[in-house]
Amino acid sequence: MINRETAIEIARKRAEENGWRFVEPLEVVYRVGWFGDSKRFEIRTNIGKRGGNAYFVIDAVTGEILLNPVQAKATSRINITMKPRMAPSVATLVLPRCRDSGITAAITT
Repeated sequence: MINRETAIEIARKRAEENGWRFVEPLEVVYRVGWFGDSKRFEIRTNIGKRGGNAYFVIDAVTGEILLNPVQAKATSRINITMKPRMAPSVATLVLPRCRDSGITAAITT
């Protein structure tokens, strides 16, 4: 099990390797999954400011990076196109993913 400081250093090292900015202040959240099976640190940089933000999810047991800024950026955009006056319209959203489990949601208007 890694501690908070180790998780920050892992994220900082990954940012340096890829030329990403790692700007303080940081927000570090320790999360425990349902039934205590998944433990992780979520680290966000440059909190409270626009731009220069990076988001990392690090496994608290192994120290493996589960999600880094490139993955977060690719999976967090949601675009919905709906035509007016067509009922019912259905839009499928692909929500951000961690590891291999994806979540989708359908909205009907």
